[in-house]
This record gives sequence, structure tokens and C-alpha cells, in this order.
Amino acid sequence: QGHLNSWNLGQEPSNANDTAFISTIIDTLLSYSNVDESKIFAVGSSNGAGMVNVLGGVNKRLKAIAPIASQLTELTELKTNATPLSVFQISGDQDLTIPIDGGIKLGHPFLSISESAKKWATNFNCNQNIAIEETKQTILYTYSDCDNNVVVKYLVVKGAGHNIFEDYSSLWNEVWDFFSSLN
Repeated sequence: QGHLNSWNLGQEPSNANDTAFISTIIDTLLSYSNVDESKIFAVGSSNGAGMVNVLGGVNKRLKAIAPIASQLTELTELKTNATPLSVFQISGDQDLTIPIDGGIKLGHPFLSISESAKKWATNFNCNQNIAIEETKQTILYTYSDCDNNVVVKYLVVKGAGHNIFEDYSSLWNEVWDFFSSLN
């Protein structure tokens, strides 16, 4: 959790410089000999996913992010000089807190999950042809052929609400499989 139990995304009680704070954490971790600086990932859920999106938008060291139960807002900046990174967004189609169709919630103008993924994909010059794989419980959308061989994916979990992990027991395995599949 961030300062005052929230990450500073502009509408929260905290006004902490969380990107600097997280950068300091990464610097500290990199001082250990057993940390691989080419495999730094960030995952967060809800407000934490918002922070992960902010970090990805200014990225210089992350290989990939997995924002869960949140997507980009209209105000989340993706800097043109940010290093491309792989993105795996996951949202429930029954999320009433941050709906996959976007809109103003919790003081933020959220993009839809598809608009959010497309913004990442466009920023990283991905092929705009989306591969779609559907199962009984999920629909996975994948952008490929992106700059620096990154991948942008978003997973819609059918029947899942804001606390996706309660409705989808494979959530953390999906995230780890995504991270570990990256070269």
C-alpha cells in the first residue's frame, strides 16, 4: 500500500511522490547480487494497478507490468521516451468499481480495457491486428510485433468482479506465466 493506504494518482489522499519512492526501492534491490536487473516486473491491483500504469508510462527499468482490475485513465501519460515494456492487463467483466467499459469512477476518467490496451499498443508500435483466444472463463486479446519485442495483452475474466482473484483462481498463475514467458 502507498502512503495513507493509497498510491498518488491525483485524486487520492496521498500526495507522495510514489514514482520516486518505487525507484528508490528498485535501486536498493539492485544493490543485492542476486537481483537480475533485466527481469524487473510490477504488478498491482485496483489503485495499485493505477500506480503500475503510471510506472509503465515513464518506464526506464521495468521489463513488464500487470495492472489488475484497473486500466489507464485519460490522464495517464505514456511518455514517448519511456522504454517499451510488456503489458498484461486483467479485468473482470462484472467489475462495478472500475468497469471494463471505462467511465468516471473514483474521481478518475478511466479508458475502457480495450482502449487502454490499444493506447499501450499504439505507443509501442504494435501490429494493430489483435489475436483473440476465448475459453469458457476468459477472453484473451494480444497485440504483437511491437517495438523491442514487447507484447501487450489484456484478459477479460467472465463473471469476475473487482476482486478478480476471488472469482478466478488461476489469476496469479496467469500473471507469472506471462512474466516468465518474456525473453
